Amino acid sequence: MATKTYRYHGVRIELEPLKAHIYNDAALESYINEWGHGTRPMVQNILSEYKKFFGTKLNITEDSMVVEILAHYHCDTIIALGEAPFIQQGIAGLLARQLIEAVRKNAAVHTAVIDCGESSCDSNRAIWDKFQGLSGVLETILTIKRSI
Repeated sequence: MATKTYRYHGVRIELEPLKAHIYNDAALESYINEWGHGTRPMVQNILSEYKKFFGTKLNITEDSMVVEILAHYHCDTIIALGEAPFIQQGIAGLLARQLIEAVRKNAAVHTAVIDCGESSCDSNRAIWDKFQGLSGVLETILTIKRSI
C-alpha cells in the first residue's frame, strides 16, 4: 500500500488511500498557536498533496476536515463545556468533574492522531459532514479564543 509522510510547518502528516492522519502533538500545537487556528491552509495543503500523490481527490470536503481537526485539537475545551449541563441537572460538581475527566481520558486515546478518512472507511465522517457548515464560525471563535 502506497503511503506518503511529510511535514507541513512541522506538523507530521501521513497520507494513505482514502485517509489522512494528522499528528496531534507539540508541532500541531505550535503551528496552531503561531498561525491562529491555521487549520484551513493546512487542510488545503493536505488535499492538494493527496491529489498529487494518489492522482485522485480525497473525498472529504475542506470544511468537514477543518471541523474534524478543530474538534480533535480543542477536545479538552469542548469537553470542559460539558461540565455545566451536569451541574445544571443537579449532579454535584465533584461528580461532574469526575465524569468529565473519564470522558477526557477516553477521548485522549482518539485524539493523538487525527484520522480523517472518507466515509467508506471512517464511520465518523458523517458527524463531521453534519457540522461542516459551522467551520467558519468555529475558526472565528477559536481564533478569537486564542488571541484573548
